[in-house]
Amino acid sequence: KISSLNEKRENLSLKEENTSIKKKKIAVAAVISTLKKEIIAVGRENKTLKEESIGVARENLNLKKEKIAVATENSTLKEETIAVGRENKSLKEENTTVAGENSTILLKLLVDKERQIKDLETQISSLKNEESKLNNEQKCTVCCDEMPETKRKSTSVGNPRKRAKSSLSDNEKADKKATAGGSKKLKKKISRSVGIKKAKKKESNTKLKNKKSTSTGAEKVKKKSITGYTAPVELSSQLAAIVGGYAMPRHEVVKRMWDYIKENNLQDPEDKQMVICDWKLSLVIPVERFRGFGMSKYLKQHMSGWNATFVNR
Repeated sequence: KISSLNEKRENLSLKEENTSIKKKKIAVAAVISTLKKEIIAVGRENKTLKEESIGVARENLNLKKEKIAVATENSTLKEETIAVGRENKSLKEENTTVAGENSTILLKLLVDKERQIKDLETQISSLKNEESKLNNEQKCTVCCDEMPETKRKSTSVGNPRKRAKSSLSDNEKADKKATAGGSKKLKKKISRSVGIKKAKKKESNTKLKNKKSTSTGAEKVKKKSITGYTAPVELSSQLAAIVGGYAMPRHEVVKRMWDYIKENNLQDPEDKQMVICDWKLSLVIPVERFRGFGMSKYLKQHMSGWNATFVNR
């Protein structure tokens, strides 16, 4: 009986162990099933992530294509700007050539006018000399009319000075022959006529000297005024459209720029030192606002030296 009881107890313990093992197997199966479910969910998430990455890659490809298209457009725009710049350079060269031709034509016209003026001056001077000679001859004839016949013959030939000397010598001879009273009257008349002639000659000589001195002084002033800061400068077409001339001195350019600014009310009302650019000024000064007293640094780019004489268009 005791042995049978022990066997029963062993059998019960074995059954209990089997049941615990079965329970453990069931728990492990449940854990495995949960793990399988989690693995399936992770796989689904991976699929969605892959799809999203594929969409991002497609978007990147589209962006790259757009960048390539923009780059090609920029390259075409650069080529167009280069072509426009070349055209502008060619137009500037043409404008400079035209300005040079115009300047040469103007210079030729100036030279011709100066020659014509000189010719007119020489003609006027010759006419004045002729008039003075005629006046002297008329005065000599008047004196000769007052003198006797013997003196007229002596004064009819030669220069007025020689005539006066010969008249004096003839008067001395006549004085010896004539009476004392008549000779004294003739001497007085002759001395008066000679004195009047000498005074007029001195006045004419002084006038000529004064004219020469004034003309030489004016020429010196002109020569001095043409050199240095007052020398004319060739201007670009953009600046000439504002200033109204293709060449002029620097100070005149600045003055006319200020006139243009004040006429069009381009000064900033809050700060009068600042100037707001309109479309014309922006071609010369590529800035929205600039300081008026710093204008010259922008204008230098539109000026070039010109040593020849100048007349505005």
